[in-house]
Amino acid sequence: MLILSVMMFIIGFSSILFLCDGILNVLISLEFMILSIFILFYFTYYNENILELLMFLVFMVGESVLGLILLTLKINFTSSDNILMLNVY
Repeated sequence: MLILSVMMFIIGFSSILFLCDGILNVLISLEFMILSIFILFYFTYYNENILELLMFLVFMVGESVLGLILLTLKINFTSSDNILMLNVY
């Protein structure tokens, strides 16, 4: 399971670097990375304090909802989900 979370983190990070042509692709890649961090936290705090794990889960869900709201607003205003990555590189 630890290998799976590392693979998910690598997939998310590499797809952000090489396949970032739309906001939806970036959000999906971020979800891969956050889910892999969630799995790592689960193994770290398995027998310890579960409150920190639940707070991280709430943070992850809040980030997902915020990203989807921003994506919906951008598509409503611009009619496309393409982003320009000229200033990133």
